Amino acid sequence: LKELHKTDRAANLPCADEMDLGIAIEKQGATADGHMYSINAHNRDHTRANIDDVIAKLTADGKATIGVGDGGNEIGWGKIHDYIVTHVPCGPTIACTITTTHLYPAAVSNWGGYALAALLALQTGDLGLCHDPKRELEYLDLTARMRVMDGGTGQPINHVDGIPAGVSAALVTILRGLVEAYHRKPFERPF
Repeated sequence: LKELHKTDRAANLPCADEMDLGIAIEKQGATADGHMYSINAHNRDHTRANIDDVIAKLTADGKATIGVGDGGNEIGWGKIHDYIVTHVPCGPTIACTITTTHLYPAAVSNWGGYALAALLALQTGDLGLCHDPKRELEYLDLTARMRVMDGGTGQPINHVDGIPAGVSAALVTILRGLVEAYHRKPFERPF
């Protein structure tokens, strides 16, 4: 992976030529006015590297692109831009215009990413691709200790978009369990 430039969009564009696939998870993208916004319509241009042109080039070149998001302001939601504008709070301001080949809406963007990883594990049989519930709890505890603000509460707590860490870890456990069950060797049933 190459480091992306935070403000120079043209500097990031050559990355698309070296990529076969683009995945954007919880990655804010440009709106009709060219800016990136939080779900509450606060300008976020200064906080994110802009990869809109990279994703657009990949998509235009026929390479697969995936957008995972939970609010309508992320890359990929351009596929249903008009719906976001009319049905989502702050929609006219926050609706991302950047499309992807595939859009995966999720209740929580992280969870959509974990589901994609589980799908890869399911397809390949490599359980190591799945997220781990213990690690999820460790990450959320660490972010709280580092005073990273939870996206739902705005507080430095071990939540994901306002949802307690244990719930997020439980979802990870379910995804991992589904992959394990799928790849489990058949067994004899005595009934």
